[in-house]
Amino acid sequence: MSYVTSHTLRCHLPPGRARHDPGLAHQMSAPARGATRTLPPTYQRAGTAAAPATSLAANGIRRHLPAPVSRAMTQAAIGGHPLPEGRPGSAMTDTQQDTVVTDPTVAQSRASDIPVPALLKIVERTAVGISGQAGYAFAGAEPDGPGLRFGLLGLRLDTGDMGDMLRLALARDAELSGLLGDAASEILDRVLGADPLARMRPMQDGKGLWDAPYKTLLSALGQHPAAKAAQNRFAVEALLIPAIDLLTGNEAPITGPLLAKTLSAIAALGQEAGLAAVASAGSVDTTAALLAACPACAEHFAALDRDAILANWTPGAA
Repeated sequence: MSYVTSHTLRCHLPPGRARHDPGLAHQMSAPARGATRTLPPTYQRAGTAAAPATSLAANGIRRHLPAPVSRAMTQAAIGGHPLPEGRPGSAMTDTQQDTVVTDPTVAQSRASDIPVPALLKIVERTAVGISGQAGYAFAGAEPDGPGLRFGLLGLRLDTGDMGDMLRLALARDAELSGLLGDAASEILDRVLGADPLARMRPMQDGKGLWDAPYKTLLSALGQHPAAKAAQNRFAVEALLIPAIDLLTGNEAPITGPLLAKTLSAIAALGQEAGLAAVASAGSVDTTAALLAACPACAEHFAALDRDAILANWTPGAA
């Protein structure tokens, strides 16, 4: 006589799966029987569709400067220059600090779908007629009187734009001030000062920051990688993106020449006055409104209108 020998069978499930009721497993779906599946990190499901790889929102850019500026805010003469949150030794990598994207907790910028390289192309073409071959190292006196314009876009000392940009640079590299030598403390006291009059105050030797040797020291600082990254970032985040938001709200066409002329006027007037001029344009001719606010911009505007690269620029260009 033969007998059937019974054996205890054990089924070892892969990690991440658990059977709720073995006796009913064949009747139940995976979720019903308590099965769980752990996906590798690179395959985690997201709640929303990912942004295009070339868009600002996909580049991990966090905005440290003012969020998109509304028309009402700008017409009320936006004020204050908040310090960037990034600090040396923070968790952000250098690559993340160089990129620019909207904080998801605030309203999305209308410019957030424009690729970063396309925005930087506007900055580059605008800078040609401002800083010339000096580029990031540009340090020139104001043509109409005492004052200093600095860097790629000639950011103004008196409006505080130069100081806001320098804060970003120092946040990336605190040792940057060493390039200013023994005068570092006195120079930074003026550039980072909250009072416009204090920024213009002469140094102890009676000279201004737009005079030698100080503008030479500042020029050397402008060529440092941290300063270059900060100049690009300030141009895109603090000037160009808010301007695009305002232009879009005014239903102005987003073209290369118009963006470049707008950026030129904002750099010349200062962030606050420049964005106010863009906002006040409304539905009228934006160029005419900008020229009314900045008559000295006329020659540069004409050159930008002749720029073939700008003429062929499109918002989707990478």
